[in-house]
Amino acid sequence: MPLNLILDYPQLCRVRAARARGAEANPLPRHPEISITRPAPKAPGAADRKPLHWVGSSMDALRDMPEEVRRDFGRRLNLAQRGRLPPGTKSWQGLGAGVFEMLREYDTDAYRAVYAARFGDAIYVLHAFQKKSPKGKRTDTRDIKAIEEALRGAEAHYRATYRREGEH
Repeated sequence: MPLNLILDYPQLCRVRAARARGAEANPLPRHPEISITRPAPKAPGAADRKPLHWVGSSMDALRDMPEEVRRDFGRRLNLAQRGRLPPGTKSWQGLGAGVFEMLREYDTDAYRAVYAARFGDAIYVLHAFQKKSPKGKRTDTRDIKAIEEALRGAEAHYRATYRREGEH
């Protein structure tokens, strides 16, 4: 079972700096069984938005996408944080209500980001990827498994972080 670590923004910066230096005492060595859930830093005027959490490598994957795609997905996630369904977003099939896929064509490539809005108090970005399936519209099974695993981690994090008194 993967270990979910919660990092605040200063911790995340220190970890990235240590990785960039190749430091031996890296507090979070890269390991396939560890997924990192990172809450996004609060922006000014963010009081009316749900917190946004990045599961695993979803933030890094989104940062590797072209700038136009990043900006588009960022705007759509902002709308999702405000409780709205962004344009160009559809339900992700197979994981129940509240899991959505953002689609973006850019040049000749297709980009996807999947997020969960099924939780009342937070949005979780589960996975972001460039679609490379040779079978037309079909999503690669590795991406599907990554999304399912990330959703399980997000559900566990949500229960541990946002559970109110009296809830089970």
